[in-house]
Amino acid sequence: KEMGIPVLPPDINHSEDHFTVEGNAIRFGLGAVKNVGHGLIRSVAARRTEGGPFKSLEDFIQRMGEGELNKRAVENFIKCGAMDCFGYHRSELLAVYDSMMDSIASSRKKNLEGQIGLFSLLEEEDAAASIHIPKLKEMNKADLLAMEKETTGIYISGHPMDDYRHLLKGTHVVPIGALMDEESAYQDDQIVSVAGVVQTIKMKTTRNNSMMAYVTVEDDTASIEKLAFSNVVNQYGSYLRENSPVVVTGRLSLRDDKEPQIVINTVRAMSDFESHDRMMTTEEKALEADTYHIKPTSKVKHGSDGVDYRAYMLMRGSSTYNTEEFSRLLDGLLEACEDMGIHIMTGREE
Repeated sequence: KEMGIPVLPPDINHSEDHFTVEGNAIRFGLGAVKNVGHGLIRSVAARRTEGGPFKSLEDFIQRMGEGELNKRAVENFIKCGAMDCFGYHRSELLAVYDSMMDSIASSRKKNLEGQIGLFSLLEEEDAAASIHIPKLKEMNKADLLAMEKETTGIYISGHPMDDYRHLLKGTHVVPIGALMDEESAYQDDQIVSVAGVVQTIKMKTTRNNSMMAYVTVEDDTASIEKLAFSNVVNQYGSYLRENSPVVVTGRLSLRDDKEPQIVINTVRAMSDFESHDRMMTTEEKALEADTYHIKPTSKVKHGSDGVDYRAYMLMRGSSTYNTEEFSRLLDGLLEACEDMGIHIMTGREE
């Protein structure tokens, strides 16, 4: 998509096992659909070659034969959109596929047992076709996308962020992918805000018997794990539900031994962003103003020990501290570290 090449959705009448080139586009492969085996996909392709495209859900079930097809595979074909070609809403097909498969299976069983005559057989074969497909309202876009994610691992026909992206223009919200980049300009402990959809939530009991949560949030650029401690869980837990679109503000944690994380301070529903030019809230400004950043400068001093030392500047929010203020703040930091049994060499003599 980033290269401008269209990606076509899975289609029971066009898709092969793997992704394939179709015209100037790429067709999604059926092999990416969960609970669908490669043997079944080869049988689907063979039936298409022998008898042409499948005309309906009933035609597909009849032609595939017993033993090759199970209900979970049909359900996932419907959920991912591979049967949209039959002209029905996914909600409608999901309402009838189970009873239709049972009816066809019952007809085959009676035929094999020799319990029906020729005319009865013809009547039974028409039973599945007589199953009425009800007129139902299609599911909302969020539910359709959630089903695609459930059955293929990715969103196919869109992304949950599509309905909210315009609300985030001109705000302080940053793409998650920008935080995950190895050459990211963002720094450890910096206050950041990201917007995305909650994918997973894992609750854990801490040593002091309070609850915390590991929350994975995804936008259309990447996903990131967020840590919600008990105070955040108690205050914002109602927003932290799977498939919920949220805006999360917190402290960025960058460590060499793990992927970036965000320690959550606040959570809001995406719908709170009602204007394009929304600025940082008072609380977020206070958090940003209270964050210290040590940034490298271009000044390098050659020490008496033969080592080159780079000069750094200390910033709090957008304010830069002078040498005296830096020294005072550093004294406080060193004292706190000593209290915790941590000794830091500063090289102040240089």
